Amino acid sequence: MSFTYPEGLIENLRKVWNRRDYPEQFIRRLPRNDRLREFLEVAYHASLLTEEQRRIGFRLAFISPDVATKLAGPEELGRLFEPVGFDHPREFSVREILRLAPATDHTKVLICVWPMNHGGKAGCRILRIWGLMDTGSSWMEFTAGESRSGVPPPNCLTVSSIEPGNLTFSREGTVLLSLKRGETIAPSRETLYRGPIASFLGEAGEALCRDTCEAVQAERYGLGATPDDFPRQFYFRFLERLLYHMREKLHGGALLVVKDTLSADDPHLKKLVMIKYPCDHDNVWALLVRSLALRRKHHQLHFKLYNGSSQVPIGRYHEFSALEKTREVIDRRISDSVRLIASTSGVDGAVIITDRDRLLGFGAEITALPSLREVHIAVDHTGAQTTRVAMESYGTRHRSAFRFCWENEDSVAFVISQDGGVKGAKRVGDRLIFWPDINFGPLGI
Repeated sequence: MSFTYPEGLIENLRKVWNRRDYPEQFIRRLPRNDRLREFLEVAYHASLLTEEQRRIGFRLAFISPDVATKLAGPEELGRLFEPVGFDHPREFSVREILRLAPATDHTKVLICVWPMNHGGKAGCRILRIWGLMDTGSSWMEFTAGESRSGVPPPNCLTVSSIEPGNLTFSREGTVLLSLKRGETIAPSRETLYRGPIASFLGEAGEALCRDTCEAVQAERYGLGATPDDFPRQFYFRFLERLLYHMREKLHGGALLVVKDTLSADDPHLKKLVMIKYPCDHDNVWALLVRSLALRRKHHQLHFKLYNGSSQVPIGRYHEFSALEKTREVIDRRISDSVRLIASTSGVDGAVIITDRDRLLGFGAEITALPSLREVHIAVDHTGAQTTRVAMESYGTRHRSAFRFCWENEDSVAFVISQDGGVKGAKRVGDRLIFWPDINFGPLGI
């Protein structure tokens, strides 16, 4: 096995840097290789150290003071970001990052680095830390599903670390590449939306759409700018939020998803797993349906009021306000349900839910006998092209998830590592396919 370190990352980073999320996206140029090498090496070695026995997290941004000020926006209109420049640039070093990291919240604050004049010599420019940039909490809240909109991080190269030796490279909140355990990994959010995992979960997504249409007594969900498949997207978004909150706990865990026809005392399930805390918590699905129904009614009334040529009747206005308030209450209850289910991952063992988000139990121990000998690592979301690896290459948590999926083909397993990475596993025919990095949230850390 060959390992990738900062020197080898440069070529990989340049390969993915110019990929656009949309055709009109403006992409800033990467720095030249010598500066990029220094930037990555300092970030890598800083990630390996601790501050007074504490693990540190940080985000470095390669951005000039002028660009940072421009992206922040005019103060009189309310800035998107808040640059905080130092009176004198600081040394760009491992030591300085260790000093600054404990004083910054890495989810909101960037440590800004740029080549600057050194020692009064014209043309002698070296990398320096010129200040910090507060990007606010809106993007993290949006990513976690706590708000309906958010301002993405600045358009520049950002390197993040929350685990020793692991780095994540992003631009405007979109993860481009990760270095984990010496391997370069290209994240794939598409795994949840296309491919074997998406096919397994997609049936429930379609069911959510049907149940919502029945609730609003409509043949189709789409209305105005809202597409017909929005309920399906909403369904996957709930799963993303659940995995996000489990990941944020940084203690690792596993989420097993089975068909909704199963219960905690199902004989087939009991052969595969011993659930320490079995239950049947079944309120999420109804909340999702109600939220979607309220959203459609809210939009329908909004368009009527907006396009109306006469004065808005007071009764319609009160109806619109009531819908808005009720929707906020339901969405808050959905957020509470996400946190509740995610919190159960704090108990040793796996969390088990159905594909209709019914919690069957937690603290689950996989008891299926080990008949599987190898797994197939997927190159992309389809799982068509894979590399075979022996089961013994993985730890207990991974092997348990693999065995469960192997013995129960109608299931999906998500493994959350302590470093914050999320992985997926699914049996497809005679292969157990493993996706090593599902980047489901665009936080970019």
